[in-house]
Amino acid sequence: MMKTVKLIALDLDGTLISEDQRISFKDAQAIKRAQSAGIPVVIATGRLFPSTRAWLSALQIHTPVILCNGADIREGTKTVYSSTIDPGRLREVYGAAGSFEGKRYVYCRDRIYCTKEDYDEILFGKWGKKEIEAGLVVYCAGPDEIFRSAGEEAIKFVIRTPDDSQHDAIGKMACNLDYFDMVKGEAMHIEFTRRGTHKGEALQRVAEGMGISMEDVLTVGDSMNDYEMIRAAGVGVAMGNAMREVKRIADDITLPVWENGVSHALSRHVFGEEESLLEAFNME
Repeated sequence: MMKTVKLIALDLDGTLISEDQRISFKDAQAIKRAQSAGIPVVIATGRLFPSTRAWLSALQIHTPVILCNGADIREGTKTVYSSTIDPGRLREVYGAAGSFEGKRYVYCRDRIYCTKEDYDEILFGKWGKKEIEAGLVVYCAGPDEIFRSAGEEAIKFVIRTPDDSQHDAIGKMACNLDYFDMVKGEAMHIEFTRRGTHKGEALQRVAEGMGISMEDVLTVGDSMNDYEMIRAAGVGVAMGNAMREVKRIADDITLPVWENGVSHALSRHVFGEEESLLEAFNME
């Protein structure tokens, strides 16, 4: 029996946004159809607001938005919740991450702070040329300038590695830094937020504010920063291109992002028009 869906929460990258930085017409239409049926749609992303704003506008989404894996919740442009990192702990994780080969980024307010040496064409291209030209990325001379700029308002730290060979070691480092939650946001993208800060916790805040039970929430995502919100929802759906760990705990699995997986998930769980694909995925 289908569960009643009163709220939909969608990840962006790898879920709605494909590698070519597009949202398919079919997925956009599925969102519009759900909204027309009176079901609000919330975006829950690892991005900051400036690199999310254009997508919200394109999809005509005006509900609260969950940013930086739940560390920032906005209503319009106003921050209504923020989970900041203690400055001393930020120095600690930044320094510890320096022992690995990778590029380091500190997310704070509507800016990302890094050194010029940490420029990354793929990552910066995803954030958007216009947004970067408008000041999304701030280059600093070194760590001390980054810490001064971020002050006490940093909400996320990211290390982007050239491959996954160091990820086990980074995981062990994170265990020693028990102040943080660590997740793999993308294949080479390790993200740190203050412990207890994740999309699942933020989504519960948003749902409660709307008077909606988590049992009536449908979530769709693909990476480990979606894990907690997929697990917390009444119906948690993993994309066909999702990380294996996410597929394991999902209630259902939809098509990959390049095959309009969001459209399939909404058609199935909101309107009852599609069959489950769960049996097509062997999760042994």
